[in-house]
Amino acid sequence: MKEIRRVLNLGGIVEVDVPNAASFRNRSRMLRGKHITYDYEEHYLHATPILYKGMSFFPRRHNREFTKSDLEILLRASGYREIDVQFLKSRWYREGWGRMQSVGTAIKDLVPSLRKSLIAFAVK
Repeated sequence: MKEIRRVLNLGGIVEVDVPNAASFRNRSRMLRGKHITYDYEEHYLHATPILYKGMSFFPRRHNREFTKSDLEILLRASGYREIDVQFLKSRWYREGWGRMQSVGTAIKDLVPSLRKSLIAFAVK
């Protein structure tokens, strides 16, 4: 975040979209005894990184999911101001029988904290 702030013009706005750690999916997984991220053994314990320009990356997993307050803290600590963090609607547009899944997504969207993603805007 500090590097983005460094190259952003004064008064410029940064937009950040991150996974919501408290989403419906994550809460459901924890209640069933599962972790909120990918399968531990496959994606963490035995994962093979992809090397790019001398650095290693694990593209099939998130390294961090955020709560609303986590994202606010990150932006504030990086020197941004006028921080606005919201729960991002996660509607999908499907066809045929897939439309039934859209009903579940619409219901989850009724409770903002259950949404899949967070979106934040902040000013340099």
